[in-house]
Amino acid sequence: MKKLLLITPLIVLILVSIGLAAKIMHVEYASFIISLTFLSTLCLIAAICILLVFKAFKKIV
Repeated sequence: MKKLLLITPLIVLILVSIGLAAKIMHVEYASFIISLTFLSTLCLIAAICILLVFKAFKKIV
């Protein structure tokens, strides 16, 4: 669980930097890459929230 929390920001940072690099280089698919990055970031955040809620629920039960 701790490894996931450490790796996730790194993955998000890499995805964001790829999106920004594509925008700077004026790639045609830059907006697509950025929206994909945003969606994947939201998915990662949601996954972490679900894991944290599940872990908290497991402690209660």
